[in-house]
Amino acid sequence: MDLNSQEAADLLGVKHFTLLTYARRGVIPGKIIGNEWRFDKSELLAWLNDVGARGADLEIALAGAMGFIQRMRLDSKFRQKVESLSTQAELIAFAKREGFIFTSEELKDALKVKPDTGLTEVRGEIVPRKYKRYQAVMEIFEVNGQSVTDTFILDFSNSGAKIRSLTPIDNSATIYIAFTLPGESKIFHISGRVVWSRFEPEEGHYHTGVEFFIPIDQLYREGKI
Repeated sequence: MDLNSQEAADLLGVKHFTLLTYARRGVIPGKIIGNEWRFDKSELLAWLNDVGARGADLEIALAGAMGFIQRMRLDSKFRQKVESLSTQAELIAFAKREGFIFTSEELKDALKVKPDTGLTEVRGEIVPRKYKRYQAVMEIFEVNGQSVTDTFILDFSNSGAKIRSLTPIDNSATIYIAFTLPGESKIFHISGRVVWSRFEPEEGHYHTGVEFFIPIDQLYREGKI
């Protein structure tokens, strides 16, 4: 039996706009005939049963990236599973198995709203953060051999850092930074590469993501910092 989009939305118990959004992405089975979306009732029920068989709540499944991030924040075991993954493709595939459907761009947008997660951006992809984060804000006084002011490390982990600055940082392949830890006088030098950079108009600052060439724990073991 063919259903129109409103009938299909009523059958699934979701908003009309939600149904059309996920039908266009191929998440919900349907087809366009003429200028209208049409849905086979038996296919919709089979899809709905599959969602239920995977233990996923339909509304949570259609919440997409925001629902996924909220689950990470509230469920420590779920977060541990996510952090065991390595790539964005693995992350999105895992999310789909758990009933969360979203694109990489939707995940990036969601992270702007809910930044307190175990995820980070590396070379334009969202991947699980695998290393301890250091919450302290650390001032940088030298970038690529040039003295700088109003430049800080905001998000510092074993593998990289997020830098905030009033002026853009050169997107060269290599970046050298010098900084001190809060309450210490020792100068630390570390190098890496810029993996992303963007202007945040709300703050009036530039944010730059850096991936270290050598992880912090390895530098400690080798006595280099």
